[in-house]
Amino acid sequence: MKSKIIVLCMGCLLIGLSPVKAATNYCNHVLFPLQPMAVWTYNRVAADSENEGYTFAVQGVFTKGDKTTASINFTSAALGGISYPLLFECSESNGMTLVELNNIIIPLPDGSAVKLTLNEQSGTILPPIALLQTGYSWPFVLDFKGSYSSTKKKAVAVDVRIEVTSMLSEILDTFEVAAGAFKHVYVVQQDVSIHVTIARMKKPIRTLSSVRTWYLAEGVGPVSAEFLNMISDLISYSLPSVATEQGEEY
Repeated sequence: MKSKIIVLCMGCLLIGLSPVKAATNYCNHVLFPLQPMAVWTYNRVAADSENEGYTFAVQGVFTKGDKTTASINFTSAALGGISYPLLFECSESNGMTLVELNNIIIPLPDGSAVKLTLNEQSGTILPPIALLQTGYSWPFVLDFKGSYSSTKKKAVAVDVRIEVTSMLSEILDTFEVAAGAFKHVYVVQQDVSIHVTIARMKKPIRTLSSVRTWYLAEGVGPVSAEFLNMISDLISYSLPSVATEQGEEY
């Protein structure tokens, strides 16, 4: 009996002293490092509106097997300052994909509002860094279901499809925004089509097509974006290993 206890104790000690391999964070992408407690804050200036900022804040990261999920809070002044949780799924082979976004309310200028929930998705928002060579392109599609509520509070079911074809157009040596000057910035050109359909109708009632330009800095993440006469620039960010604000370290 005594010998068995000694063996058990030795086994526990060996387990305690054995090196434990840390789980790989597949969402820690070179161009968008989703690390626990990471935060990015942006301003957004439109030609016909006031400055409206927004923030991405990573709440947690969990790896199981060959996949990592990252939970992020998205907070925007344009959406009433409410924080909406986003869930990303990442893998070494597929890169980064948005898999969950629920009940986001988009207020419209006339007082009406659209409420959307992500229903299906395909493709990848950001492929593995090993695939990103100049000229490389990739698609992703997001299908939302929701409702449109007029000022008279009448709700109509709607479907929204966002189709994006992205291409890496160039890699800049340096690129400067409010948060500082960054090296090795990847410039991604995105052809974006947004289709709005009244539920049960075959054809979209409205289609919007435009080009979005996305700038992503190695080791930092997105630093700027241009879309629909709006420019979003990074003004501060904080990563576990790096922290800057208005271009100054602290």
